[in-house]
This record gives sequence, structure tokens and C-alpha cells, in this order.
Amino acid sequence: MDVGSAARDVNPTTEYLKACLQSPTTPGTLCALLLSGDTAALRQCLETPVTPSLPLPPDAARQLVALEPWLRGQLVPDTQQQEWSCRLQRPDFLFWVNNALLLKGEERAAAGDLNIAVNELATKTTEAWAAGLLPNVPRPCMLAYAAAGPLLPFFCIRPMQHGGGSGGGSGSRSRSSAQVQPISGVLDLATVQGRLAALTAAFNIWRLLDDYAASGAPAPPMAMGQTLMSDGCRLTLLQGFIRKAIPGFRESHEQYTSFELLQQLYASLGKPGHQHAIIKAAEPPRLDADGTYVVHLVPVGVPCAGPPGSEDGLAAAVAGVLRGLAALHAEGFVHRDVRWPNVIFLPQDARWLLIDLEHAGREGCDCSQHPFPLRYWSSRTLLPDGRYRAASDLRMVAEQLMAGLPFELSAAGADLRQRLLQAGEVSSSSSSSSLTAEEALAHAWLSGHARS
Repeated sequence: MDVGSAARDVNPTTEYLKACLQSPTTPGTLCALLLSGDTAALRQCLETPVTPSLPLPPDAARQLVALEPWLRGQLVPDTQQQEWSCRLQRPDFLFWVNNALLLKGEERAAAGDLNIAVNELATKTTEAWAAGLLPNVPRPCMLAYAAAGPLLPFFCIRPMQHGGGSGGGSGSRSRSSAQVQPISGVLDLATVQGRLAALTAAFNIWRLLDDYAASGAPAPPMAMGQTLMSDGCRLTLLQGFIRKAIPGFRESHEQYTSFELLQQLYASLGKPGHQHAIIKAAEPPRLDADGTYVVHLVPVGVPCAGPPGSEDGLAAAVAGVLRGLAALHAEGFVHRDVRWPNVIFLPQDARWLLIDLEHAGREGCDCSQHPFPLRYWSSRTLLPDGRYRAASDLRMVAEQLMAGLPFELSAAGADLRQRLLQAGEVSSSSSSSSLTAEEALAHAWLSGHARS
């Protein structure tokens, strides 16, 4: 390609925007503003003139609007998603930088509803990330806007916690309020000056976010407010809990586990004796009018893709899973889907927790017919009578969590694995055949982890 051709391929709009977006400050300066939450400095930042030619001089702006009728059009927020976002308890607009939620917005169609939009900024998702996911990393403030008709103010949000952290081990949802402080005036997008001020603020917000992205700040493992799909479920991280939804539950999932059983299961696990043993329901499971199963789960942790990298870490993880199974078995339930994707790690407490109870069943349930077996069962998961018992869960621990490791198990670890594999076998020694999750926690390999 010749030089002339390359020059013709340059998009002047792109080059213009690149020039406008370049920060006038040294790297790290704007990131520090987000970490400090200094509202006066943020207000000044949003008003920083954008070069090469923003904001326009008033006379030039009026002339431009006179020449371009489309600039005088009505700016009305799209409110089609408002009802859905309210049901999800998530903002109307979200913007993440390296999994940190740094910008959000609430939108209303009528200018008279501006106060409603501002109030929602304080009640919906006020954390850049769940505190327990990066317990020793300072969280930046969050930038936000409230749009109502043509009115558009910008804000800085700083959360204030009052117990029960989002990722902690309390097993309860956090109660939080937030300081929502303005960092701009109420901009009127029906006026030329209001639109120019909003555009200038938008450029400067981009500069703030870009500087944060380049700062090398640690990224949380999960993004606040984002929804992921997993095995037919929608998982959304919200303020202090995970919202799990299974669309069309009666048709697609109830063949495995009934809604009524899940109600009983979560109620049983809410007893004080099981407080730190297993995932909990912050609110009882429900079936929405459209047939979607919904449950809010606590605490929030980091999903596991596979085993820890050391044997000591594996022992801690297995101990956490066995504690969860002991709680389930004590209430007469079995998990039936024990594997790494159904285990989370709680960084703030340095412990592992068993999750995903939506395939659970009653102890001794007949699983010899369709729709069983489940995908990850082996030929030895069920007992000879075709029933899934507590011993079946222990066998899954051995096969799914203690096999295919990046290291070789010690003699003690191999011994526990063999005992778990033989759980429930009539022909084995009595110590193996009668092994329970509670008894397995007393094994020497788990010393120091069984009650952590």
C-alpha cells in the first residue's frame, strides 16, 4: 500500500477523538482521584476543557446548532429495560474496567423523576466489587449519572458498610448505605451549553476510567452486576449476594429436584448449627410468574475451576466440602453433584464452601431411572440397589476432587481417598463401609482444616 492510500484510510473522526481523549495529566493522577473519592477534585476534573476544541465557545455552539437541525432533537432515555433492571436490583447502565464496576447510571423518562433516579443510585449496587473478593485491596469510588428527561447530573458514590461483608463468612447479606455526592451541576440537555458540558464530562470520565485501567490495579475475579450463564442458570453478582435464576424450572429442571424439596432444603440449612458449613439462601427460593426459579445465595465467593495447587490447599478444600456434606446429610439430604465448579473459595476467610444445591435429593433416593445418571457420575456412584446415598457423595469427593491432581497425594491423602471411594461397600472393612462425612473430617490428612 502506498503512502497516499494509507493517508486516505485514516479516519479523521477517529483521530480527532483520540486527540480529545488524551489525558493532560501524568499517568496515575486520575486513578488516584477514583481511589480517594475527592468530590471537589472530581468535579474539577469533569469540567476540564477537552482539546483540541471542546467546549465550544458559546457563539460557535449556537451557530453550529443553527446549521445542524439534528442537534436540536429531543434526548429521551430508553426506558424499555427499567422494569427488568428493577426486578434484578441492578442499575440501568453499568460500565466495568477490569471487572471493577466504575460507572453506572439510572434513567427515567420524565424530568420530574430525577429524585427517584438519584435515590436509586444509593440503593442499587454501590460497590465497585464485593469486598470479600479482594479483602486487602482499597476499592475506588464509583462514578454515576442520573438521567431524567433532559436532565443529567453526575455523582461520586462511596459505600459505607454496616456488617456482614459481601464476600465474608457471616452467611448474611450485607446492609449497606452509600454516600452519593454530586460532582456536577444538573445539566440540561435541552440546551446547547448543557449538551456541551455533558460531552466534556463524558470525555473526562473516559480519561478517569482509562487511567484506572492502565494503573495495574488488581482485578476482582467476578464483576458486580454482570450476569453469567452456567448449565442453564443465570448467575448475577449483586450487592452482597448471588442471584441464581433457572428459567422454565418446572419444565427443564424439576425432573431432578422439585421446588418443594429445595424450599425444605434451604430452610433446613438455615439452622444455626450449619451457619458456616454450606451455601445459604438469603431469602427462601421462589417461582416467579413466568416460571423462573430464583434464589439469592450468600456468601459471595470465587468459583473454582479446579483443585488448588498444593496438597495443603487441597486438604483445606476437601475439608470445606465435607463440612457442607455433613450438614446436608444431617438433615437427610444428599448433594449429588460434587465437583470443582460447585465449590467456591472465600478469600476473606481463606476457606472453601460447597454450593449449587439445585441437584440435591433425599438420602436414599432411587436414581436408577431417567433422567439419571447425572453427567459426572461414574459407574460406582450409585450403590448396588440403584439408590443415591450419603456414601455416594463421599465417592464423588474422591473421584471428582481428589483425582487428576497436578501433584501426587501423600500416603495420608491417598488413604482418605481410598476410604471415601469404599464408603458404603458391604464387602469392605467396617471402618470404610460406615464412613460418614463427619467421620472423614477426623482423618489425619485433614488435621488443622476440619474445623477451620
